[in-house]
Amino acid sequence: MSGSVAAVLSEPAVALTGVLIASNLNEKNMVRTYKRKQNVSQRNYSDEDLRIAVNDVKAGRLTIYRASREYNFSYPTVYTNVRGSRGKYKRAKGRPTCLPFTEEEKLANGLKTLEKCGFGLTRKEVLKTVGEYVRSNNIKTSFKDGTPGEDWFIGFKKRH
Repeated sequence: MSGSVAAVLSEPAVALTGVLIASNLNEKNMVRTYKRKQNVSQRNYSDEDLRIAVNDVKAGRLTIYRASREYNFSYPTVYTNVRGSRGKYKRAKGRPTCLPFTEEEKLANGLKTLEKCGFGLTRKEVLKTVGEYVRSNNIKTSFKDGTPGEDWFIGFKKRH
């Protein structure tokens, strides 16, 4: 039986799959090193133009197709904004942060003040402090056990 296992493992496809699985397990920092593709679906229109086109369609002056051609938008852009099936367009790309921006700003200012006074905190202390802040203010977050992780901390440093 062990001879047959060795024969199977010596097959090129199985050996290659094992190497791929092992190499994927070693890539712990994959999310942190992700680089956004450049020039992919970038907006080349203003919010005002889009608002005018949507108002024309809602008023019945133009169809969605006609508004998309006249104002030089893609059909899905006008369609989703007329139907309201997507929220207001955000300038920031990517997933929203776990904490609201105002809360993060308060935390960042407090941490900077502590640092200026000579009480700089370590990474663990910052994460613990943020966790306590979230619990004491009953802020609903996706933090595991109510305490942010290392990835959140790295993003927080980039944002502030």
